[in-house]
Amino acid sequence: MRWVEEELEAMDLGDRRLNSRVIRIVETLGLAPGRTIPQSFQSKEEMKACYKFFSNDLVSDERILTPHIEKTIERIREYGTLIEKEQSLQV
Repeated sequence: MRWVEEELEAMDLGDRRLNSRVIRIVETLGLAPGRTIPQSFQSKEEMKACYKFFSNDLVSDERILTPHIEKTIERIREYGTLIEKEQSLQV
């Protein structure tokens, strides 16, 4: 399983084609996070498909980000305390 599939496995946009599309979009945009959509996709068809995906009423940032946030919280729980309060040093 690819990392993005595992990260978003709980995501359901109401259409399996949209679920597949978001995996491809996240993988592509993740290769060069500083690039725009036109810079990231190789063809006009891919670019249009990306814009069409984001304009779909079934797609929302919340529906995409919620499973990612849940996976992040799961990873954090594996480690318990991540940041400990610094002890002051006496000089």
